[in-house]
Parts: sequence; structure tokens; C-alpha cells
Amino acid sequence: MNESVFAFGKIFFIPTHKAIPPLPEMSLIYLKKKEQENGLSWRAACIDLEIDACGNSKDEAWENLKTSLTTYINMEIEAASGSIIEAAKTITKSAFEKSDQKDEYFNIYI
Repeated sequence: MNESVFAFGKIFFIPTHKAIPPLPEMSLIYLKKKEQENGLSWRAACIDLEIDACGNSKDEAWENLKTSLTTYINMEIEAASGSIIEAAKTITKSAFEKSDQKDEYFNIYI
């Protein structure tokens, strides 16, 4: 593996200008590639939803992850016919399901 853990933390979903469903806090991990030719050496991942994003810097990876999470939440709201509560239930269920990918992220961290 050519990535190492740079940081581990939590994501808090706080409603802002858009309707954000009530979601539990989720685990966040930052990974940095030891050697990278194309510049996208940072990865930020929401472990619980198995969504990640890359960037040229830690901040860029975080901003890209926020965009990906917002897109995912909006798609879940649309799939739930606009019901924020139903979307929150679906997202929360997904966040608490076990998966090999989640286990792999936690093993990388450990």
C-alpha cells in the first residue's frame, strides 16, 4: 500500500442553507499517498458511507468530499420523493451496515 493515515476524525452534519437530514456523526479518515505522479495525493473518506474524494491538498480533498456527500444526500432525498426523514433513515441504515470496505478503512487506521 502506498497510502498512510494522516488524520482521523468525525463528520458532523449541521443544517445550513439547504435542508440537511438529521444524521449521526460519521467517521472521517485522511490518507496521503507516499508517492504520486499526478498530484492527487490526498484522499478524504467518510468511512460510514464509503464515500471518498481526492485532492491536491488535504483541504481540497475535504472540499471535494463535502461536495460528494452533499450530492449523495440530495440524491437520497430525491429518491425518497423529497422526504428528508425517509432519506435520513436510508442514509443512517447505510451508515450502520457492516461492509468489507468499512472494515478495510478501520484496519488502515489501526
